[in-house]
Amino acid sequence: MLTKMETGVVWGCIAVTRGGWGDVWGFKDPAAADAHPLIQGCDPRLVSCSDVTENWNYLYIARFCGEVIKDQSLVASVREIMEKTSSPGDRDRGLERVAEWVWDRLQSMAQTPPTDSSAICALVTEDRRLHEVWYDHEQRRRSSVTEATTTAAPAQAAPKTKTIAGYPETHKISFGKNKEDKTYDTKDNNPKRGASAVRFALYKSGMTLAQAAAVGITAADIKWDVSKGFISVSA
Repeated sequence: MLTKMETGVVWGCIAVTRGGWGDVWGFKDPAAADAHPLIQGCDPRLVSCSDVTENWNYLYIARFCGEVIKDQSLVASVREIMEKTSSPGDRDRGLERVAEWVWDRLQSMAQTPPTDSSAICALVTEDRRLHEVWYDHEQRRRSSVTEATTTAAPAQAAPKTKTIAGYPETHKISFGKNKEDKTYDTKDNNPKRGASAVRFALYKSGMTLAQAAAVGITAADIKWDVSKGFISVSA
């Protein structure tokens, strides 16, 4: 569903490069985005505000507003809404409101993609370089968080069980079912889109949380997917 922007420009599809953390481009429709060489397989394609929360869940949406939209007042508003939520239902309603704000901002800031081959090549090269910088930064950040949460306990204390997304890392993952009682899977019934769909495709029924983390699935993915019923986690 398209929203009429004050500028008069309405994009049928918005794509965000570098896996959802780069530049914002506007297209006539998803087919046009898929056909453009600037847009890579892991880049989110958005056709409505509901696609916003499919790609940036409640753990990442404020960060997205700061790093991509670059609006600290919006970041503050998003964090205020998220901090005031007291239940999953309240959080989802808050996210829907935030998604509308983000969608309108992306519509207004999206650029017309270049058509000159040299300009496209230069942008793709820069995107790859910046993605590598971003990925290295993320790995260091996650390593520092992991080290901080898994610091060895005093000798007299019992060793703590390592957890991921609040569950013991030895717990196993199973796929949930949708409203039509069809089991989610990584091919024919992947409930995610964009970069999050790529990570969802890494799941395997019966894999442990430790195995999921090892292949690149994040704790935020696991929390979100459990809350939506896409997967379940059990001993």
